[in-house]
Amino acid sequence: MTRVTKFRNSIIFLLTILAALGSYNLGASGLSMAQSITDSRCSAGAFISHTKAPKALGADSHNDATALPVVSQTDASLTKTTAVNTIGSNLIPNSGLESLTGSQPTGWSNNRYGNNDASFSQVLGHNSKRALRIDITKYSDGTADWFTDPITVTPGSYYVYSDYYRSNVPTHATLQLRTADGKNQYIPLGTATASSDWAPYSVRFFVPTNVSQILISHTLDRAGSLETDDYSLLQADPGQFSEPLVSITFDDSWASVHNNALTILERYNVTSTQYVISGLLGQPGYDSVKQLYDFQKSGHEIASHTIDHKDLTKLSNKDLTNELTASQKDLSKCFGPVTDFAAPYGTYNPTTSQAIAKSYTTARSTDAGLNSSDDLNPYELKVENVRADTSPEQIQAWLDTAKVNHAWLILVYHQVDNSHGEYSRTTAAFESDIQKIASSGIAVKTMHDAYAEVAPQLKH
Repeated sequence: MTRVTKFRNSIIFLLTILAALGSYNLGASGLSMAQSITDSRCSAGAFISHTKAPKALGADSHNDATALPVVSQTDASLTKTTAVNTIGSNLIPNSGLESLTGSQPTGWSNNRYGNNDASFSQVLGHNSKRALRIDITKYSDGTADWFTDPITVTPGSYYVYSDYYRSNVPTHATLQLRTADGKNQYIPLGTATASSDWAPYSVRFFVPTNVSQILISHTLDRAGSLETDDYSLLQADPGQFSEPLVSITFDDSWASVHNNALTILERYNVTSTQYVISGLLGQPGYDSVKQLYDFQKSGHEIASHTIDHKDLTKLSNKDLTNELTASQKDLSKCFGPVTDFAAPYGTYNPTTSQAIAKSYTTARSTDAGLNSSDDLNPYELKVENVRADTSPEQIQAWLDTAKVNHAWLILVYHQVDNSHGEYSRTTAAFESDIQKIASSGIAVKTMHDAYAEVAPQLKH
């Protein structure tokens, strides 16, 4: 046997071993020297246990008043939160509810939305004579709120909202943004767990550069009761990363993204993270394994979105573990290490967050906002959800806000086609978005690469 033959046989043996181990040398977005062997093994998708493709897959977005989140309780043990420097005085007038106009606290109103029997009252407060109370006994949908008059804020700035509350069910704050073009956007903020004693609640958020007025309230959106008092809204200095970042993500592995978006992304040299429902690969309307290879070969990341898009908060521990680990295992056979995850419908709770943390480096929510170094949970990363009606001005405002504050902006897309569905971005609108992103000067990175950059900068 010649030296050349021996060398060739050694290389073939090495490639075979690498393929068996699923070895990848270029990280979550790259390909290894064993890829040709892996291509052959996975091209038929034999490892996939197909589930029946649904007629309409629910979008993973809860960014408006008609789609508030299912219970999503923040797991404080995973959140990297540090103190921030606040600026100026409390922006909420009559924050302790001492002043009355008639029988109502001055500057405060209440509102019931949807199908429920919400009632509003005033009770003994946290450290005062008065707190605001909401009761709901019959609930189908909607919300109930006490809220202030419109508050003038500084566009592009960072704010800390807090109050004290008592409730027998989970609740959350709702932020209403009034954009410069007169539109209202309703954003659910972090969730507070039920508490029979007075407890502090606090949440931080950025105001986009196209917003100068907001309304904020502590919201009840299910049968139960809620009391609130001692409100505060303060401008603050956010914790900045060394540079602003933007990550482009797609949910569900729709084939329309491969067919209509990939060439646009390649044209502008922009990469993305593809959150894949492994059980739907190859089904009509969804990517095949080969189509996902096209993404990976262009530097895009393949990430997990469970096997069949079930709400994780409604599963048994056994089924929860299977949705997380089986999807990761199957995708890793073809695409190398799968380190990042997005929960179907954006729902999570402490149980799901802890389970996800055992298998993945990050988990992306659909909670609206930008991520800063002073307040980041890698398993509840905030996003901005891009819908059919998201304006070019809104995309630009998110980019400008991230750039000014050196924040991490994560954009969530679903389909890219001309069907004009609620979460379908037209091809023209998508290219306009990518043009803005590419010309913004902000570094565009996959979820894997962006978190690798920001993780060492988190303040503990």
